Amino acid sequence: MFLRFSTTETTEPDRTLQLSAEQAARIREMTVITSSLMMSLTVDESDLSVHLVGRKINKREWAGNASAWHDTPAVARDLSHGLSFAEQVVSEAHSAIVILDSRGNIQRFNRLCEDYTGLKEHDVIGQSVFKLFMSRREAAASRRNNRVFFRSGNAYEVELWIPTCKGQRLFLFRNKFVHSGSGKNEIFLICSRHRHYRRAPRSGATAYSGKYRQYHRTAES
Repeated sequence: MFLRFSTTETTEPDRTLQLSAEQAARIREMTVITSSLMMSLTVDESDLSVHLVGRKINKREWAGNASAWHDTPAVARDLSHGLSFAEQVVSEAHSAIVILDSRGNIQRFNRLCEDYTGLKEHDVIGQSVFKLFMSRREAAASRRNNRVFFRSGNAYEVELWIPTCKGQRLFLFRNKFVHSGSGKNEIFLICSRHRHYRRAPRSGATAYSGKYRQYHRTAES
């Protein structure tokens, strides 16, 4: 496992450090909720104690900020920003909530989402919501809308047919934008379920539901 980092939040990673097996295991224990840990890294042939503040962003990657152990204000700032981001999810925990990045990749998938779909957050994190829960036609339209909404930054509502453990359900989502916590400053979309209906599915929904079942088996295998 490698640690890639940059000296500022606005530039791409340009340095790489190889981690020991123990260090890699500690990072792999970090979940999608922002947390911190302290470890010693060898940088330019010198040992440096750092605080890592970050979270899991997909099945194979973790991201966040690294600060020298004596830089307490920076550590506190990064952790508080990251936890503030997480608390926005907790504050709406009575709803099914999905957080997406600008590409439509899942960043958070709360417990009610797990209950509705039968999927676990750690299985879907970093995956495309368009591929998991939409037909090709719906995905194409949603991608176009997503680009427009991210450019405008305005909150909006949308109705989507979602395959659940109890069949197709039409969900009304209320969506709003938030800034990320620690690490590179990004805009994320919080999609919270307002209500759902049991109206008859539209034509083509059967194939859409079948696609979901195929993925579900793959996720459990």
